[in-house]
Amino acid sequence: MWENPIFLREMRIRLPKHRGVRIGVLIMAAVFLLTVYLRMITELAQRNINSDADILWAILVWVQFLFTLFAAPAYAANAFSREKEQQTWDLLLTTPLTASEIVLGKLMGRFAIFLLPIVLILPLEILIAFALGYYTNGLFFLTLLTLLIFTFFFISLSLYASWCLSRTLYAQIVSYTVLIGILCIGTSLLTAAVLVLSSISTGTTNSSSQLPWLWLNPIYLFSLLFEKPTDHLYQLGVGLFVYLVLGTLMIYHIIHNLRRHRE
Repeated sequence: MWENPIFLREMRIRLPKHRGVRIGVLIMAAVFLLTVYLRMITELAQRNINSDADILWAILVWVQFLFTLFAAPAYAANAFSREKEQQTWDLLLTTPLTASEIVLGKLMGRFAIFLLPIVLILPLEILIAFALGYYTNGLFFLTLLTLLIFTFFFISLSLYASWCLSRTLYAQIVSYTVLIGILCIGTSLLTAAVLVLSSISTGTTNSSSQLPWLWLNPIYLFSLLFEKPTDHLYQLGVGLFVYLVLGTLMIYHIIHNLRRHRE
């Protein structure tokens, strides 16, 4: 993948072009992260480490998740539509690159950018997880896996919208509509409506966790990581499996159609 010219091109576009600027940004980021890490570690050592670490853990992982949820469509929905708008798509198809190399280069070029915040915050999360004992119950690894699968699905959906539509704006609108409008807000409103109607008709309130469409709500699934006791983690497993399969199918469909287009 590191030798894939599409991947390298995507990374060069999104990183500062001048080497001195890149080095300066890296140095400033390293100093900032080191300062933040030392400050937080000192605070945790001086206070009640269990309560403060638990709150800090929740803040860190939620910020990463929400950032990916809201930023992925804006950032990844131009993968193919931008090529069409700039009239470089036909030129790209004349290269000796295979369909898999083109699509996976686009995918990994964007995935790497969203992976960067996770990697930068990972040392602090490791320290907090160690203090909370999240290694023994596997919660640290489950949280990391959840973030990676959601990132993959959000980017795959945005790439698929960009492949199907010729304008970046339209692809972004469709991506946000599906992720935010349907999966997040739509399933929540449907759940609320069903619960209200059930309460009116039977006089009792059913559990929302038993409604299967809510298992596809990204925010609900991510909140299960913080549920105590962890009685509904199986729903998270089902949702992550569905999203992993859907993301893979969308990437495969793009590759398959690109092969047919080039024949």
